[in-house]
Amino acid sequence: MATASFENVAQTRPLLSEEEQDAYAEEEKSKVSDYIPVYRRLWFVVALCCIAVVGAVVVTAGTIIYVRPSTVHKSASSSQSCQNPSVRREWRTLSTDEKLAYLDAVVCLTKTPSVIGRNQTVFEDFPWTHNNEGMSAHYAAPFLAWHRYFLHVYEAKLRDVCHYSGSLVFFDWQLNVHDLPAAPIWDPITGFGGDGNATGVRTVNTASCVTDGPFANLQVQYYADEAKPHCLSRGFQAPDDMEKYYSARISEDAIAIIMALPQYNAFNLGMENGPHLAMPHGVLGDFFSDTAPNDPVFFLHHAQLDRLWWKWQHAKPGRRREYNGASSMHSKEAASLQDQLEMGTLAPKIAVEEIIDTQSGILCYEYAY
Repeated sequence: MATASFENVAQTRPLLSEEEQDAYAEEEKSKVSDYIPVYRRLWFVVALCCIAVVGAVVVTAGTIIYVRPSTVHKSASSSQSCQNPSVRREWRTLSTDEKLAYLDAVVCLTKTPSVIGRNQTVFEDFPWTHNNEGMSAHYAAPFLAWHRYFLHVYEAKLRDVCHYSGSLVFFDWQLNVHDLPAAPIWDPITGFGGDGNATGVRTVNTASCVTDGPFANLQVQYYADEAKPHCLSRGFQAPDDMEKYYSARISEDAIAIIMALPQYNAFNLGMENGPHLAMPHGVLGDFFSDTAPNDPVFFLHHAQLDRLWWKWQHAKPGRRREYNGASSMHSKEAASLQDQLEMGTLAPKIAVEEIIDTQSGILCYEYAY
């Protein structure tokens, strides 16, 4: 199903006024005043948005850059121009060789010792960092920005540590809005393996071990805040629940409403409360946790979110550097492009300004569509 364009939505749906956007953003923030980590809310339901003239749309709640080896450490001044941006492509458009090269690089990360000094692998450095450094970015202005940098660091590790020469890829879940289990990303040969073993022992969050594909029985060390060694686990929802907790969040109308929000703060929160939750609620298992990067599909999912932000940024003049809202979760301070994105010891902290535009600062990429 094609995503409605911003222009088409703008012609048929009146945009929120600035006052209405502020009210919408405040409403979204109020839903997490007593914060429980987002992936733990199996029955969490979000009223996505009510737009005055449009009527109410209720949604149940539930990336590709050619990274040079030193780009994580470059400043904006050392990357003045982006003459030849790499193109991030959707998984199913890759050739078999390209898919296998990407998968081999991820497997390589699962066999390479940690770069942050822990008794784990480079692959596991990412769920660790997401849980320990990234959670304060949720439900605040840095949500999209922090994950954009996180993806950049991930690709840098694929390239620098495992000699991957391609780009990150995204999974366009709208192409599988009603049939997530049929998506090609779950292929056991040219994908990430499928659902957990339905007859196997339950491991985390009612899920069980993935037993096919390149990550079959992959051992990971943490689940949320717990040191809990276990196998990579998934537990796809039953069809009715999949429609309710996955499909509704990424329907054409749901995405179109978010894409039509003209203010960054409302757009950012709409993305987090809506499509961001779709995959965790559909896949469950490790994906449904603050250590969601235990599942390598996490990075394709967040690349898709980053793609929608990129599209939103390019839909209107002046949006590429728009950034507002709370500086961090529960903070009353206003966000700024000079705010720092923290990655712990995984990568240097940088200002939001360095990654706000995908073709300036340390970044140089675009999306295929």
